[in-house]
Amino acid sequence: ANKEMLELIPIIKEIKFFQETESSEEYFLDVIKRLKYEFIPKGQIVFEKGSIGDKFYIILNGTVSILIPDPNKANNEEEKT
Repeated sequence: ANKEMLELIPIIKEIKFFQETESSEEYFLDVIKRLKYEFIPKGQIVFEKGSIGDKFYIILNGTVSILIPDPNKANNEEEKT
């Protein structure tokens, strides 16, 4: 594995999902080998409520906003969390 990939191991070890699984170095090396880097431009929608999840996102840089529709408001209004 290259240096950039090895630098991801400490980050992955901090994610609760991975803390509840096997914790050998070989396991984490296998995980990082399967990762795919994806750049998402500012303002782009990553996924919408109700869509079927087929990815697990690890945010390395930047921020994300989660907008949850409020059933008590008009269809176009959302609650930012």
